[in-house]
Amino acid sequence: IVPENRLARHFRDIAGRVNQRLAAAADEVWLVVSGIGVKIK
Repeated sequence: IVPENRLARHFRDIAGRVNQRLAAAADEVWLVVSGIGVKIK
């Protein structure tokens, strides 16, 4: 999904980079959707 405005796109890009760095440094990574966790790493 691509946000319509420039600020929202910039936020999306920065949030994605931060999440990638955190996941790379973490021992475990979980995705939780509607209270259901899925181990990614």
